Amino acid sequence: MILGVSRESIQRNILKDLYDRMGFPTPSSKTNEAKLYGRRIYFVGCNNERAVSSIQGSTLAIAYVDEAPKMPYPAWSMLVTRLRVPGAQLLATGNPEGPAHWLKKEYLDRGKEIDLVHWDFNIEDNPSLDPAYIKDTKASLSGIFYRRLILGEWAAAHGAIYDNFDEMNLYENPRNNPNYYIVGVDYGTTNATAAVLCAITPNQWPQIAVESEYYWDSSKKGRSKTDFELVKDIKEFIGYKSVRAIYVDPAAASLKLELRQNDLPVIDATNDVILGIKIVSKFISGKNLVIQKGCTTLREHLASYEWDSKAADRGEDKPVKVNDHICLAGDTLIQTEKYECEIELLFLDQTKGDLVNYNINAKKIEIDAFNNVQLTRKKAQVIELRLCDGNKLIATPDHKVLTTKGMVKIEDLTLSHIVLKSDAVIMQTAEAIDDRIVYGRKLMRTEIKKSKIKSIKTLPSRTDVYCLGTKKNGTIIANGIIVSNCDALRYAIASAFPTGELYHPDENLTIEQLRRKVYGDSPDIFNQSSGGYY
Repeated sequence: MILGVSRESIQRNILKDLYDRMGFPTPSSKTNEAKLYGRRIYFVGCNNERAVSSIQGSTLAIAYVDEAPKMPYPAWSMLVTRLRVPGAQLLATGNPEGPAHWLKKEYLDRGKEIDLVHWDFNIEDNPSLDPAYIKDTKASLSGIFYRRLILGEWAAAHGAIYDNFDEMNLYENPRNNPNYYIVGVDYGTTNATAAVLCAITPNQWPQIAVESEYYWDSSKKGRSKTDFELVKDIKEFIGYKSVRAIYVDPAAASLKLELRQNDLPVIDATNDVILGIKIVSKFISGKNLVIQKGCTTLREHLASYEWDSKAADRGEDKPVKVNDHICLAGDTLIQTEKYECEIELLFLDQTKGDLVNYNINAKKIEIDAFNNVQLTRKKAQVIELRLCDGNKLIATPDHKVLTTKGMVKIEDLTLSHIVLKSDAVIMQTAEAIDDRIVYGRKLMRTEIKKSKIKSIKTLPSRTDVYCLGTKKNGTIIANGIIVSNCDALRYAIASAFPTGELYHPDENLTIEQLRRKVYGDSPDIFNQSSGGYY
């Protein structure tokens, strides 16, 4: 059995090169099994815990895992139990994660106890890599990514995330004739709404120049802005610039709709947090990303963005999030794939898994992965929403509920709004595959219902509120009600440069020499200020 992060990654990382070297045609990317020298081989993507059902019941002589640290622990544990043939072996490769990661603690650190041998390599140990590539890669990484991907260390995610952000990432004089512009938008409900305008020159150093920022913090301004007002601000913020794409938080359905109605080029942003941080870190380290000195809010956020030390102690890489977007009372029932569970209990147990959500664009119920359950605020002001059919929801005022008119903040709801609810039925399944039974869970029936509002009121007592992160869609089902779930620079860069490919001039110049060539020799290059839009 060959396992990887996904079936696509198995095809790309393993099968194509393997079969090319042997002179055989590569199996179709759509097949999940093949024969090689008379042996049957299964291909299993392991991007979440549901992969357990694809491994369960197998009898294996050999298993190969690509990017093992990315594999869910339950799937790995099940795989180990399937090595039932005498002399069976498990082979695995991967890049290091944090020192508290389950693979290091439970396996690598206990190698002598469990008959496991492992080898550590750094980037220079790979004979197939070109020296110039090694040099460029080493120059483009810093912090934990340098220690993990270059030195091969199991390094903890502690301290500042962008520890290589310094004055060399700042500029003052305007750039001339960029190829095009992009905008990244982080849509805030409880948090602020932020946007950055980036000038892009893909084949010129530096590739990305953040020219200006937009920032509206309702908690500081004293009022929230409607989607119509925010889009009006964004259009004024862009001005007459030639914007190729506006990358928006995928969960911001109502804002995206308003932007599209104004004929703006909206694209769902890449929302993989760790991948986005890694790409942005590469551009900051290589000084291929520069920021106009007047963008003070963005600069402050980059300088203060830190890793969550408590998450690192659990073997997870997560940034600290001061105020998250979804804030629900602790007794709110979240519809997971297996059962309804209070969000406070999910937090106390640090549960991960799958939940039921509503895909607004596809207009259907789906299964989505959730993690990162957090206590976001203590003693927060909350509003109670009661529906005529008995359902109740307690959440922060800016939290959004799906209505027949789209997502609406609880504080903006009136008795005339119609709220949408979900009735989802999930059943255990058993499927015969070859000589084994594979168990799973299937969404059997879903129905979207409408309900009138009975009452909306601000509660006199304050309560602790919680949030969770989802992988794909921006909604969850809370107490049966469909509600919204929850950075502008990360959205723009990770989406526009998904591979993080840096441009390096042919000239053998230092960063300082490049800066002087691009910006001139003015000694007061950092002495002026502009770039803010508030």
